[in-house]
Amino acid sequence: MTTFLFVLLALADDPSLPAGLDVAAINGLARSVLLDSLPEKIEEKRDWGKQTNITTWKFTGQGMKTRLERLEKPVNHGTWKHYRIEPVEPKTRLGLSIESLKGLPDGGFSFVLKVSAPITASATVHQWAWGVRVLAVTVDADASATASLHCEVRVKIAQGSLLPVFTLSPKVVSSYVELDEFKIRKLGELPRPVAKELSDEAKRIVLHYIRQNEAKFAAKANAALEKKSKAGKLTFTPFGLPR
Repeated sequence: MTTFLFVLLALADDPSLPAGLDVAAINGLARSVLLDSLPEKIEEKRDWGKQTNITTWKFTGQGMKTRLERLEKPVNHGTWKHYRIEPVEPKTRLGLSIESLKGLPDGGFSFVLKVSAPITASATVHQWAWGVRVLAVTVDADASATASLHCEVRVKIAQGSLLPVFTLSPKVVSSYVELDEFKIRKLGELPRPVAKELSDEAKRIVLHYIRQNEAKFAAKANAALEKKSKAGKLTFTPFGLPR
C-alpha cells in the first residue's frame, strides 16, 4: 500500500503523466511479469565428471604365450564444482517498489522497478586424485538480491464506452542486480582457511552468475510483457473502473 500511495502522489504532482492512470494495476502487472520471468534455479557444473587416463598392466594368454599388456583406464581426477542458486518462495516473498517515476517527452513515462528477493546458494566441491576422492564438501548460504529494472512505457489513449482506455506498451530497457547480503548457513567440518576460501568462492560465484543473467532477466521480462500484450492484458481504464 505504501508503494501505491507513493506512486499515486507522484502521478498527481507530475502533469506530464497521463491523468488517471491506474498505477495499482501497473504494479500488479509488474509483479505478474516478474514472477513469470524469474528462473526456477540457476545451475552450473564446472569440470563435474572430469576424468583422466592412467596406465595399467594386465597379463594375458597362457604358458609361453603369456604377455604383459598395457591398458589405458579412465579414472576421476581433478576438482569438480557444482553451483546452484534458487529464489526462495518468490510468490510470497518478492518485494516490489517503484522509484523515479517521470513523464517522457512523447507522452509516455519511465520508472525504476526495484525487486528484492531472498535466494539460497550452494557450492559443492569434490577433489579427486587419480581415482581417489580426497575431498567432498558443500557450502550452503542464504542471500538477498535486489534487481533494478529501468522501464519505459508508451501510452495510447482511446475513448471507451464510458471512460478513456489506456493501452500500455512497456519495455525493460536495462537491468542491474545487486547482492545485498550473503550469509553462510552450513560449511561442514573444515579447516578454517579452507572454509573461508570456499565461502568466498561461493559468494563470488553467486555474483558472477547474477551478472551473467542480468540481460537474460530483462529479455525474459520483455517476453512476458509481449505475451500479456497479445492476450490483451495491458489495457486499463482509469482507476480500475470497468471499460
